[in-house]
Amino acid sequence: MQSCRSLSHQLKPRIFVPPLAFAAVMLHMAPASAVTCTDIASLALPNTTITVAQTYVAGETVSGNTKAPVDICRVAGTIKPGPQSNVRFEVWIPTGELWNGKYQQVGNGGFAGSIPLGAIANATSRGYAAAGTDDGTRGLRPELRHSSATWTSCSTTDTGR
Repeated sequence: MQSCRSLSHQLKPRIFVPPLAFAAVMLHMAPASAVTCTDIASLALPNTTITVAQTYVAGETVSGNTKAPVDICRVAGTIKPGPQSNVRFEVWIPTGELWNGKYQQVGNGGFAGSIPLGAIANATSRGYAAAGTDDGTRGLRPELRHSSATWTSCSTTDTGR
């Protein structure tokens, strides 16, 4: 097993801002006919693949048992800040006059491997544009899967490697 020192040297964290955090502002600051939810799918963002850019009405099923609490624009995709990274994300933006002008990034308890859709729905129900990620932990590199002790004894994040 590698020591924390050698592991942390090998896995330098890279900090990145979710590239779609500005989407809420862009969607609501432009004239009503200028930008639509589906227009976001065509944005060319570095190291980002947008897989969903779709509107939902309140009560419509978004994923599994999660329903849109209000009318929303849902944007989902993958960010790859490094060649072996694979951070999945979702951004829900209340549409029309429902947005309170604020953004909330939700968490998932760290290394959870799933996007916290319930937390995103909760924030969106209160008027926030909200986003969450899977922390890039869906499918860790094989050399990092062998020991949970590595994760409990070292503080690491998606490395972008």
